[in-house]
Amino acid sequence: MKKTKKYVTGKDIRRNYRIFLIGAVFAFIFGLYIILVITLNPTPAYENLQNDTIVVDNIKYYTGVKGGSYYGLTSTDGIKYHLSGDFSFKILEEKLIYGTEILIKWHNKDKLMFERFYIEEIYLDGEKLSTYTNDDKASNIFAYVGGSAMFILGIAAIIFYHHIVAKEIRNLPKKHRN
Repeated sequence: MKKTKKYVTGKDIRRNYRIFLIGAVFAFIFGLYIILVITLNPTPAYENLQNDTIVVDNIKYYTGVKGGSYYGLTSTDGIKYHLSGDFSFKILEEKLIYGTEILIKWHNKDKLMFERFYIEEIYLDGEKLSTYTNDDKASNIFAYVGGSAMFILGIAAIIFYHHIVAKEIRNLPKKHRN
């Protein structure tokens, strides 16, 4: 016959709240990650963009999952660029055929685990096909608020976890507090 416990220990209480603690730590780390990525990885100012002349291999729309789709341009050197400026894809698709030489203003963004090259402006024979837009300020405010909220929520949840667990353990008889 298996012997069953008729009492709750401090270890049991901590185990019951383990998922809550994991969620709190996740919120804390995710909020910190959002804030750090924005702070350490800003879009460069227009004066800091690099100028280059490349030859177009192809231009197409890459589909991804959950909104991760983007317009891309590949040079004959095999470098893949993301099109980031303000442009009309139909016009680019008509004018940028294989072998077309274009002048680009671009920058690279290192996203902690991978590097991406972003084309901000495209010139074909002096005609501007893509215009630089820097909307970092608007999106950064939203991301800072969201990241800070997650960070603060994580800290508050960890404190709340500690408070609730300590209170429940204090209510146990002394011999079961472990």
